[in-house]
This record gives sequence, C-alpha cells and structure tokens, in this order.
Amino acid sequence: MGVKNFISLFLLLILSGTEALVHAWQNQAQGQLDSLLLRLNHEENDTIRVDLLNQITRIYAGIDLIKAKEYAIAAVSQAEQADWPIGIATSEQYLGNVLMESGQRQEALSHFGKAYDLFVELGDAEGEISMLYNLGNIHQHENRYTEAFDFFMKGMDLAEKNNHPSLQAKGAYLVSAIFVQQHNFEKARVYAGNAASIFRKEKNYTELANSLEIIGVSHLLEKDAEQAKKPFLEAIQYLDTIGNDFGKAKIYTQLVECYNNEPAVQLAYIEKSQEIWERSNLTTIYTISNIGNRGTIYINLYQNDSLRNKMPPRFTMSKAELLKAADSDLKQGISLAKESGNREQLMQFYRAYYRVLEEQGRYKEAIEILNSSHQISDSLFSQENKNRIAAMESQREIDLRDKQLAINELQLSNARRTRLALIGGAALLFVIGGLLLYQNVQRRRTNAALLALNNKLDEANKVKTRFFGILSHDLRGPVANLIHFLHLQKNAPDLLDDSSTELYQQKLTDSAENVLETMETVLLWSKSQMERFTPQKKMVQVSSLFEYLRNNIPTDPAIVVSYSNPEAVSVHTDEDYLKTILYNLTVNALKALKNTPDPQLEWKAVRQDNKVQLSITDNGPGILREQADALYNKEAAIGTKSGLGLHIIRDLADAIQCCIVLDTGQNKGTLITLSFS
Repeated sequence: MGVKNFISLFLLLILSGTEALVHAWQNQAQGQLDSLLLRLNHEENDTIRVDLLNQITRIYAGIDLIKAKEYAIAAVSQAEQADWPIGIATSEQYLGNVLMESGQRQEALSHFGKAYDLFVELGDAEGEISMLYNLGNIHQHENRYTEAFDFFMKGMDLAEKNNHPSLQAKGAYLVSAIFVQQHNFEKARVYAGNAASIFRKEKNYTELANSLEIIGVSHLLEKDAEQAKKPFLEAIQYLDTIGNDFGKAKIYTQLVECYNNEPAVQLAYIEKSQEIWERSNLTTIYTISNIGNRGTIYINLYQNDSLRNKMPPRFTMSKAELLKAADSDLKQGISLAKESGNREQLMQFYRAYYRVLEEQGRYKEAIEILNSSHQISDSLFSQENKNRIAAMESQREIDLRDKQLAINELQLSNARRTRLALIGGAALLFVIGGLLLYQNVQRRRTNAALLALNNKLDEANKVKTRFFGILSHDLRGPVANLIHFLHLQKNAPDLLDDSSTELYQQKLTDSAENVLETMETVLLWSKSQMERFTPQKKMVQVSSLFEYLRNNIPTDPAIVVSYSNPEAVSVHTDEDYLKTILYNLTVNALKALKNTPDPQLEWKAVRQDNKVQLSITDNGPGILREQADALYNKEAAIGTKSGLGLHIIRDLADAIQCCIVLDTGQNKGTLITLSFS
C-alpha cells in the first residue's frame, strides 16, 4: 500500500481555505455565524456587507460547502454592484477557494484568474502572491507539476521581494510537496524544514503541522517508517494545542503507512480518521485514501496468514468476508478517485484491486486494471517533468545569487571608485603593458596558425595533384581509343570486318559509359567539397527514396532487387545527398552481383533505439579490405577504378551526419547500414 496515492492532494486550501477550516474546528463557529448573519441583515453599507459575506463564506467552508458557495457568489455580486475592486478581488478569491474544496477546479481556475488580474492591477502584493499559490495548487491537483512549480516559485520570489516571511514559508511548503511528488526527498525536506522554522516562530501551528506532514511523507516514501513517525506525532501535538480535528484526521491517515506489519493499528487509525471526516460530512482526498487503504489492508489480510494471525481476538472476519470487503472498498475508492481526478490514488487502488480480481479468478479484468495502473504511472513520473523542475529551481538559485551579487556590488561601489582613483595611473600603465604583451602573444599564435594552414594547404594541393593525375590517365585512355577507332574507320575501313567492327564498338561503348560515370562521380565529389555548399535537411519519406531507386537504377532481370519498409519510416536529412548515396551503393552492388549465381539485393528501412537505419544487403563476393577502407579513411588511395565512388559516399554521408557500418567478407556478401539519429 503506497503513500503516493495521497501526496498530490493533501494540500486542500493553503491560504484562505485553510483559515476556513480553522474556523470550522472552533466550537464557537455556529455562534459566530449567528452573529455575522444578524449584522448582515441590518447592514446597509455595501463594502461592509461584502466583508461580512466573505467572513460567512470562510466559516461555512468548513461546515457546509453548498452554503459557502451561495454566500461567496453573493459577495462577488455585492462587490460588483458597489464597484469596489479590492472587494471583487477578495470575493473572487473566496469563491475560488470554495469551488476548489468542492472539487470544481476548472471553475475555480477562472475565479482565481480574475482575482489575480485585479490584485496585480491594484498593486496588492499579498493578494497577488496568494493567487499565484492558488493557481499553482490547481495545476498540482491536475498533476501538471511543472506548471505548479513555476507558480509557486513566482510567489516565493514576490514574497521575498516584499519581505513577507509567512507567505514565503507557504511557498516553500508548496514547493516541498512538488519535490515529494517527484521523489526528490532531500530537497523536499530542505524546503519543508525552512517553512516549519518560520511557522514555528510565528506560532502558526496549522501550517507547521502541514510542513511536518511533508517531512513525514518524504521518510515514508523512502521506506523509513520509524523516521516518519516522529514528525507525524509532533504534528498531532501541535494540532491538539489548537483543537484542529481535521488536521489530526489527515495525520491519522498518514500514520497508517507507518505500521505496514501491524494491520490492527492501521485499521484503528483509519477508523479514527474516518470518524472525524464523517462528522463533518466532507469527502476529501483523505477520506478517499482511508477507504482505498482499508480495502488494501483487507486484501493483505486475505493473502497473508501471518498478518491475519496478528489481529486481536475481537477481529472475526473470515477470509471470504475479507475478500468481499476488499472488493467493495477498493471499487468505492476507485470510483471516488476517478470523480476527484486524482490519478495517483487511482494508480494505487488499481494495483490493489488487481490482486482482488486475481483471487476472484477474473484474470482478464485483472490484466486490464494492471495495464491502466502502468499507463498512469508512466505519465505521472516522467523524467522530463523531473528535469524541467530541476532546471527551473536551478534558474531560480542562479537569479538569487545574481541578485545578492548586485546588492554587494552596490555596497562596495563607493570604496571601489576611491581605490580606482588612487591606482588609476598604475593600472593604465599595467593595461598598456598587458596590451603589448597580448599583441605579441596573439601575433605568435597567428603566425603559428598560418604556418599550420599553409602546411595543410600544401599537403592538400599535393593530394589533389596526384588525384587529378590519376583521373587524367583514366579519362585519356578511353578517349584515345575512340579517336584511334574513328581514324581507322575513316582511313582504312577495309581492315575491319563486321564482327571486329561490332566488337570494337561494344568496347568503345563500355569505355564511354565508364568515362561518363567517372565524370558524374567527380562532379558530385567536387560539389561535396565546396565549403559553402551545405545540406538542406527536411523530413523525407523512405518510400519515396526506394521509388527513386526503382525508377533510376539499371535493370537486370537476372538480379532480384527487393525493398522493405514495414514501418513507413521517415528520416530528417538532405534528400539529394541521400539519393546520391543510395544510388551509388545500389549501382556498386549490382556490379558486384554480375557473376554471382542466384543474385539477390535487398534494401531495408527500420527504426531501432530512436534511430532510423537503412541497410543494403547482397549475396555477392564481398568488398576487399583495400576498397572498404575508402568508407572510413580520408587518406585512403584515390583512383577511378579503386574506390572513388566510396570516397563520394563517405564525404556525402559526413555532410549529412550519417553513420556508415560495413559488414563484409570474402565470398559471404555485403551488408552496409546507414544510421541516422
């Protein structure tokens, strides 16, 4: 039985709503109501009537939420008739609190927003802070933790700026609850401890008990029940001092988690807590927790004989009765958790109810319930939320340090100006000397950099000279053969019979095609070497790339070419660069398969580990180590017959941040994989 199910909503109304509960706890609440209602009936002043209506709303909030809502609406209406901005803002705040406590959070959000805008317009910092906390509270109830954290931090900053320690402590308390929900327990105890220290000084025992509750919950989530008992029991002592039964009911619910191996004690605490809530006819996060936790205890007793043996003799429920009671309580808890929108409670109750369904043999329903629990867990406790909250807190700490540095700088400015006036001349000489030294160092660095660049340029020129020498040789041979054949046809056509002529024509055709391929490859390579030519990336459908290959690669009926893209993958890249890479790889593979029996070539596209992978596989003779070296080594030998195409593939792949992996061997085929992040 976890405690996460009642962490997110154990802050009901931190500001005015908390005061309303305090009034409800006092025995003289009804007497106060009678007095206020009597004054309201005889009061004619509009502003005083608004104040009286708000006071009545605060008291009724702890007794009867329906009446509290009626008087809150009346207060807003009266304030609007009187055209009294501060009265409208305060009344909207009280109405939002009542709606919040009633579970009508979206309606409450609208009224809190109106109150916040009015407080900002009026320059009422205290009201503005209260609304920031209330707005954050709504987001927290809806499990939008990062938004809630942002509102709480803004409120704390404003409270610190306006020197309001009590409201600053409330913000620290709220932030500590967020950290508990995100399982950052050390930070939660730091913020809750700071809040408790301020509340203890101000003798605000209700808020002090809330802060101690956070500390206890953080220990519970770390599975340290003994450490958790201390702040819980201390909180009960303070709540006894002010007669706060609702507060004690909350702590009783938390203490249930401290006695996981003592079911009798757990059920006793649940009974004490429920007795208080049922007297007030209130359904809260804690009453829902009590019902669900009781069902969880029953299923624990049903499944665990050793726990059942610990129960006192007066406990007479049979196993069948335990299973039935667990089913009833957990179904009721799940229904109430759905109504309140508390997904953390729902997750915990689902997990317990899964065990009930298993015991009842309802396995299909059990699996569905368990899957629902996992889905809620994944959405609530994502790493992204934790990272965003940590980033916001870090930014706030940076802002606070910058603010303190600015204050220190202001305090020291006069002394600094005097000191600077005395040492100004010496500093000027020092700066001039430093500049001269800096110029000398920079000049040496520049000269060294220029020398290194010149050496690299010289080496590059040598490589390109060697490359173009090889290229000119490979281009000159086929062209010279063509010219020789044309002269022979013109001057001595009788020397060639029909079969010789056909043979020479075929050879020249092949040579011309090789020359054209070499020229196209060189042009592509030259394009990739242009310093200002950059890829234009966009989302590209792999299916369109495969269609391009089908339409453009040379066809050979003897070779079986297939394409596989079962996931309809897309890749973010430069379409033209990638087409060139795929085309070159395909043509190279087709050439390698010419003398292979039963030749086969396959392109495949898959998504693996958040990466898109395109792979080409053939059953050809494989690639020699010297040829494959061109895919990885920019210093590999360059030649139009030995790897220029692979050089092109390597350079284009580098330009679009594509990783190439080669798997080949003599006579075992070739697998080349292109990987994109």
